[in-house]
Amino acid sequence: QKCQPVGPKTPELAGTIQSRKRTVGPWVVDTCSKKWEDCRSSGCCHEVGTTCFEKNVEWATCEQTCNSTLKDPADNKTWSCKALGPKSWG
Repeated sequence: QKCQPVGPKTPELAGTIQSRKRTVGPWVVDTCSKKWEDCRSSGCCHEVGTTCFEKNVEWATCEQTCNSTLKDPADNKTWSCKALGPKSWG
């Protein structure tokens, strides 16, 4: 027996939600990390449109984008830019 689609694919749905709401769900406030906080343990971000990106095994934070070729002025090292969770759609 073949499965039949019952609705839109998740990325289409997420894009619709993002363009309409632009606010995060109430659970995000207690669960996810704010900008400039270490988000390694939560894996999610409080601010809409951000992703938890890893710098190294000791630090990750929420940003809209990450560039693994740019050096961090704080320590002159690059980021791994591994996404530790999904983008926060709200």
